[in-house]
Order: sequence, then C-alpha cells, then structure tokens
Amino acid sequence: VNGDDVTISNNFTVYNKASRSGGGFWNSGEGVMTLNDVSIINNFTGADGAKDASGVIGTGDTRGVGGGFYNSDGSAVTITGNSEIRGNRAEDGGGFYNTSTGGVVKLTGSAGALIEVVSNEARIRGGGFRATGNTYVNLSYVNLSNNITKETPPASPSSPSIRLIALITSITQASENGIAIKPSPKSPSPKRLPNW
Repeated sequence: VNGDDVTISNNFTVYNKASRSGGGFWNSGEGVMTLNDVSIINNFTGADGAKDASGVIGTGDTRGVGGGFYNSDGSAVTITGNSEIRGNRAEDGGGFYNTSTGGVVKLTGSAGALIEVVSNEARIRGGGFRATGNTYVNLSYVNLSNNITKETPPASPSSPSIRLIALITSITQASENGIAIKPSPKSPSPKRLPNW
C-alpha cells in the first residue's frame, strides 16, 4: 500500500516474502490500513545472497525489516479482531516494524480475543515488534509470546520480544510471555523503554 486507504477483513491470511522489507505487508506514503480478523503467518524478508555450506545461494543472513508487516512514512495501521502475527522472520522486527515520523500502529484485541504476536524471529532486534523514530504505538489486549532474536548487537540492549523507541500512547492488558507490559510516562519525544 502506498498512500491509499485499504481495509481487509474476514479471515484473511497472508503468506508471502519480500526481497528486502515488508514480507507480508508494506504500508507507506501516509497509507491507512485497517485489518480485522487477519492472519499474517510465515512471511519473511530476503537473505543477503550468501551461499550456505553446500553452495546454495540466498540462504545467508536474513536481511530487511518487518517480516510480517512494515509500516513507514507517516502511515497508519490498525489491527483488530481475532488477528495474529505469527512465525514471521526478518533482520529487525520479525513480526512487525514501525518507523519514520508520525507512523501510527494500533493493535486492539479484546479480553476474549487477544491479538497474538507469537513465534516470530529477528536476526538482530525486536523478534516480535520493533518501533523506532517519532512514531506512535497503542497496544490493547495483545499477547507477545515466544518471539526471539538470534543476535544481540554489542552495546545495544535488545529485548527478545519487543523493542520500542517510540511514543507509547497506550498499553492496556498487554503481556510479554505472560508478564504484563507497562507503558512508559508519556513524553514529547521518543523514549527508549526498558527491556521488558
């Protein structure tokens, strides 16, 4: 999506790959996406083209960001209903990556139907979710579980499930591996949150 307004709903499932970023979805150019009852599953971003031990090309280190979803350029995405972001892979933000000034992400589940961000993998940062820049994140009834990072950059602490350098507008009933996630105090500028 580039600068458009798109709504997708009713048990929609995405299995995809991208050569660089946004394996499942790419939203940019101030686009607006509304996703309800969607499954973003087993999407991934490209490898660096290196050869493995048997000489197969394209199985080197995972590159790109936003294995399941990449949101940038002041775009907005809302994910609701019985939705999941599962089994996705990228260099940063295995499940979801939100970046650039003004980007807005709202993941809104309910007590009976949590938004599941589970079993995603990042090579470096934010196995489940990563947000950077002057962006906004709202998590309500979200479960982040079993997300992993394969590497941790020197002198750059990284949380296995979630890494946010953003304006946290609201976090309600969200948990990481069964532990409640608490919002940071609101601030006029992006704030690095502690590792949860």
